[in-house]
Amino acid sequence: MMSKLIRYVVLSFFVAGLSACVEVKDSEEGGETTTPLDAPRSMVEDLQTQKNLVVDRPLFIYKGRILDAKEFAEEKIKPGFSEAATESEFHFESIDMMPEGALYTMGGNVRIHVQKLTSEKSLISTFPQGSQAPPQEDGRDGGHLFLNVNQAEGSLRIEMRGEAGGVGKDGKAPDLSLKGAKGKVFIGPQYCDSPETIKGEEVKGQRGLKGYPGGMGGSGGNSGTLEVRFQNSENLSIQIHRYPGQGGLGGKGGRGGEGGDPGRYSCQMGRFPQGPEGEPGDSGVDGKNGVAQTVCRGEKQSITCY
Repeated sequence: MMSKLIRYVVLSFFVAGLSACVEVKDSEEGGETTTPLDAPRSMVEDLQTQKNLVVDRPLFIYKGRILDAKEFAEEKIKPGFSEAATESEFHFESIDMMPEGALYTMGGNVRIHVQKLTSEKSLISTFPQGSQAPPQEDGRDGGHLFLNVNQAEGSLRIEMRGEAGGVGKDGKAPDLSLKGAKGKVFIGPQYCDSPETIKGEEVKGQRGLKGYPGGMGGSGGNSGTLEVRFQNSENLSIQIHRYPGQGGLGGKGGRGGEGGDPGRYSCQMGRFPQGPEGEPGDSGVDGKNGVAQTVCRGEKQSITCY
């Protein structure tokens, strides 16, 4: 058991040892890079001390617990489920990560201390690839991940992802204010005697007005910040990727207004047509992309942040 003091001295620990093979990549699209680590430091939700953890399938961290996909799905339908970020801390003697395994922090502020980590091309990520906020909502930030490993070996990939923004709301349905103007009415013998004075287009109903615009897409979440420290990582190859959440697509424009009712022409027995429907509204503006946040790596008192 580590002392309470160690639990909170997280800013003194750093990312992947310089002796390790370390590669950091950003996604091709996204916001600008920030420099300071500004992850919130709230009360620890729960402190878990376990002997060993085997990551041989997707696992999800939620309120200080590590759940498999079925358990996490069951948790999400319980009353009181919240996606708000919490802070959790774990201490392990060993973590064994298999190729099909993945550990997702789900945007929380997570601190993991482990004596020995073995990874076979496995993944630690903030969110699963393709995660997106509900319609009209902003994507969640990746939170903060602190990983403190005494000895590491194998191949590990860390993905700091922001959640994609939700799609915008479709433009509302047309109402009477968008209905086209009614065609003109021509009644009287003067129009029958001089039919050339009447323009058929004036008798037809007029085109409806343009539809209402779609709503703006939600903003993508920031990638989240990362601190990693490996005391002994000579046999570890690690890749770190940052993926700011993409802004959600703007909502579809609403339908155009109904065409106007036809007018009348007293010397014409046939009925003139109703006006055509108006043009669809403009699509909503796409949401803003998230920002690629800071990653730090180092060993002992040496540190590199970018």
